Formats: sequence, structure tokens, C-alpha cells
Amino acid sequence: MSVLKSKIFSSYWYRSAFYSILQRFSITVFGLINYMILVRHLTKSQVGVYALFLVVTTVFEMTKSGLLKGAHIRYMSSNEVQEEKVQIATSSLLINSLISVIFIAIILLFSGRAGDWLHTGADLGVMLRWFIPGLVGMVIFSHLEATQQSHLDFKGVFAGYFVRQVSFFLAILLQTLSGRPFTLAGIAQDLAGSVILGTIVLYIYTRKYLRHEWNYRGKWTRVLVHLPR
Repeated sequence: MSVLKSKIFSSYWYRSAFYSILQRFSITVFGLINYMILVRHLTKSQVGVYALFLVVTTVFEMTKSGLLKGAHIRYMSSNEVQEEKVQIATSSLLINSLISVIFIAIILLFSGRAGDWLHTGADLGVMLRWFIPGLVGMVIFSHLEATQQSHLDFKGVFAGYFVRQVSFFLAILLQTLSGRPFTLAGIAQDLAGSVILGTIVLYIYTRKYLRHEWNYRGKWTRVLVHLPR
């Protein structure tokens, strides 16, 4: 039995490391290639706005992930009661959605002023507003990612991220070949589309772990966000 457990443990770490390395490698390579393409077709001010847009959206997603993802994975993977797993998933998705709704509301209300504060004019607000479908897609994507990892499965996460990177690369490559000028709004739309495509692929890999049930219990909301019971 101990030998079997050792093999399973080793297999888990092997799969985790293998797909994590592939995922980070693809993100780095395509991120660099995409940036090299865009920097040749955008003005300096547009490049600055694009970089700031990436900072805002990345920091938001990393903050939300840091708050929620680890707890989701930990409690799902250590719980053997199927009903409680559904409750954990429901609470996690609800918190994830509420945080994103608040962020979207802030974008709709204050993105124009943020452009004045950060001296980007209207461009940053335009990108953020066009990326709202992507933010909605990221709610589902991050939930599916945590679900996959809580079941010690990493293939779908890699596939989802890979499709996100490749689809955005193909979108800007085709626009480059067509000779059409780039716009920040168009880039935001392409990014949103890539998130949605990646989410669809990730869902295909993750649906075998999903119960498609809604069973909310407030205690799991408090546990996931580290509030006292």
C-alpha cells in the first residue's frame, strides 16, 4: 500500500511539474511574440496604455486568485463528501462572480476618470470596457481551473491557457497580414475572445468533474475568504 501511495504521489508531482512548465513556457513565449508584433504597430502612447491595461487586469486576477483559488483547491481536494464539494464549488463561484461584478461596476463608473488620473486619456477606459466579456469569461475560467487542480488534473488547465495564447496570437497575426491598422479597442476584443475560447476548451476537459448543481451554504463562504464562523 505504501508503495502504491508513493507511486501516486510521484505521479502527481510529475504531472503537476510537467504541465506547469509547459503552461509557463507557452505563456512566456507567446506573450513575448505577441508583444513584439504589437509594439511594431502601435504608437508609444498606445504601447504604454496596453501595458497599463495588462497590469490592471493581471493584478486584479492575481489578487482574486490569491484570495480564493488556494482555499477552493485545498477544501475540495481534502473533502470526501460529495454534497459538501458542491457547496464549496457553489460558494467559490459566487464569491468569484461577486468580486468580478464589483470590478466591472468600477470600470463602468470610473474608467473615464482613471484615464485622467493616469494620463492615458480615454484609451485605458475603452480597453477595459471592451474587455468586460473577457472578465466574465475569466470568472468561469478561474473556477474551472481550480476545479481541475482540486482533482489533481492539469492537462485541461494547460490546454485552456495554450488556446488563450495561440488564439490571440493568430488574431493579431492575421490582422498584421491583412494590413489593417491596430486599435486598442480591437486588441481588447481579441483578448476577450481568446479568454472565451480558452474557457470553452477548459470546460470540455473539466466537465467530467462538474455536478452542475447549485447548493449554497454560507459557512463555506466564510471559510473560503478566511472569515470567522
